[in-house]
Amino acid sequence: MQELNVEKITFNEVVDDWLSFKKNMVKESTFLNYTFIINKRLRPELGEKTLEDFQNYNINAYINSLKDSLVNKTIRDILAVLKSILRYAERKYDKDFKLDLISAPLSSQRGIEVFDEKEKSKLEKYLLKTQEIKYLGVLISLYAGLRIGEVCALKWSDIDFDEKLIHVSHTLQRVYVGNHNTKVIFTLPKTKKSIRRIPISRVLFDKLKEFSKGYQKNTFILSRKRR
Repeated sequence: MQELNVEKITFNEVVDDWLSFKKNMVKESTFLNYTFIINKRLRPELGEKTLEDFQNYNINAYINSLKDSLVNKTIRDILAVLKSILRYAERKYDKDFKLDLISAPLSSQRGIEVFDEKEKSKLEKYLLKTQEIKYLGVLISLYAGLRIGEVCALKWSDIDFDEKLIHVSHTLQRVYVGNHNTKVIFTLPKTKKSIRRIPISRVLFDKLKEFSKGYQKNTFILSRKRR
């Protein structure tokens, strides 16, 4: 039997192995995000390089080449996946790619913009007046402080009209799966702390009560599907 030449193992082979290793360790949405970054950014540039090539490959130059077309946050995401793959290769094949010498672009520290009272009042008046179900999601975010994915995941069964509580237990997101296709994933939040019950304000309660008429409890609030 021919002995495996570790030096000639390609990045693509390591990636396939790493993805198999990671698949049952992370959420489906996270795994699909890894796959997208790998197929879109890493395989085209690094796929055919061998482990031997990586001993002298200038990863910092590759990272710098991304700065002309990508924002720092995206570059940091790409680098995080790349480092994880190479760290896996280091452990499995007893290599040292000097990952501590790779420099990541600084994260952008942008201030959070908030509505002033006049802007908030104007938005509230519009949201309370409209009968469009899609704007109910904005109203829920405004009064309950939910994230977009949490609002999209809400079903009418999550609204406790007796106790005046919103039960937040899932999140929904659309992820890219390749070939210009996307997939909607309905899943548990990242942490247990994200599963919570939120009191419903009087204004939001009245609006939810108004919209709830004619909807089945197991339908998503923003789906527009009635009985």
